[in-house]
Amino acid sequence: MVEAMSAYGIPQDDIALVIQVDRNTLAKHYRHELDEATAKANAKVAERLYDRAMDGDVKAMMFWLERRGGDAWRNKPVVQLIPGDFTIDMNPAGFLELPGADDDDDD
Repeated sequence: MVEAMSAYGIPQDDIALVIQVDRNTLAKHYRHELDEATAKANAKVAERLYDRAMDGDVKAMMFWLERRGGDAWRNKPVVQLIPGDFTIDMNPAGFLELPGADDDDDD
């Protein structure tokens, strides 16, 4: 039960409450279960994801490759620059105008 609860992400204080021990007692007597739970859970999820990808689930394939396929498979934003004149307004509608910024103090 300790390993399962830890794998599900239940905080150790809550696990200790459920099995009616102090948190230090939980850590002392269930160290192995607490340490391995997340790795085992991740392995099970990865196995299911892998199986779905191998069965042709395109979303599973894309997810797997984005995470594990290296730079060539990562989702990257595409920026297209079109030659010609263009202006970028870095302060649209005076959004960050400071009070008194329009005053000419240099007169």
